[in-house]
Amino acid sequence: MILKFFTNKKEKKQFYRTKIEEIFYLTDKAFDNIIRTQQKILDTNHTVSYNFDDTSSKLSMLIQFYAIDIEEAYKTYIQVLTSTGTYLTDGVLKKHDNSQLQEKMKFYFSEHQKFKKLIRQEANKHI
Repeated sequence: MILKFFTNKKEKKQFYRTKIEEIFYLTDKAFDNIIRTQQKILDTNHTVSYNFDDTSSKLSMLIQFYAIDIEEAYKTYIQVLTSTGTYLTDGVLKKHDNSQLQEKMKFYFSEHQKFKKLIRQEANKHI
């Protein structure tokens, strides 16, 4: 057993539950980063410079270590997140009308909600 240092099942479940909660939090943080970028572009009408944020790295690590059952869904989610982020930071918004942005954000929001539902299901395993 990988986690031999746990003295009982309750401790182990609590440990995993904490990790799943962090995954949930980081998923919302990634979502917030996309929304802030969108708003900044809309408000200032210029391309946003890229600042490294390790949210997706932490999220990936936690999923690979503690929530392997949702890893495939995470890969799909991160593709949508990356695509949306690239769309925003490349300034495509300035070259097209806002309907494209609305569709992109609607799709991202839908995928975000689906992924969060899977995280909640994963958390339920550790109750």
